[in-house]
Amino acid sequence: MRNQSGTSTARYQRGLLPSDFTDDGSQVFESRTLQYSQRAMNYAQLKGEHYFNNLADLKIDWHSAYALSSQSEPDLRFFANDILYNADGSAVYSITQAAYRVPSRFYRGFDENTIDNKLNLTFSAKQWSGLEAKIKTGVSLLLKNRSFSESRYNYESNSGYVYNGNPTDFFSDANIGIIDQNQYGAIFGPLSKTPPKSAIIMRHNKR
Repeated sequence: MRNQSGTSTARYQRGLLPSDFTDDGSQVFESRTLQYSQRAMNYAQLKGEHYFNNLADLKIDWHSAYALSSQSEPDLRFFANDILYNADGSAVYSITQAAYRVPSRFYRGFDENTIDNKLNLTFSAKQWSGLEAKIKTGVSLLLKNRSFSESRYNYESNSGYVYNGNPTDFFSDANIGIIDQNQYGAIFGPLSKTPPKSAIIMRHNKR
């Protein structure tokens, strides 16, 4: 049996950050988040009962189950900037790397495998007084394996780059990577997509 669901989220926030900016309301903070999260579970189980009347009415019952669950965030995006309003009403946009996270993209994945096995033995016996009784014993084995991974990419701008307030322009081809050639070689845009700032892989086994 398989069960799968997905959730898409888009969030826009705007307001003051008095701890980092001015208190007169002339400078505001903007934050944008795009997120898709997918959850899935695959589950299977088998069980059975066996009877052996010629072996003290022995009954064997067993149960075996396997579950694979996963959660994926394939491209979680954060984009933040601040705006300074001048006295004449004009706006100056900027990305202050020292005050908050630079534009970033996260790739996360979580997987968990579970194996659950049980075996029970039940047989008839007589008490010391001759009364009928049942004796039951069994074993159980539970195995779990969890793994989590995350990679984060930051978009860092050079000191000469001026953000114009449009995130689409920020990520345009004219800003990222090799944008031209001259007699000295390649000319790079004002933005650089850094290698993963953090690559986390965690695994956990439980018995």
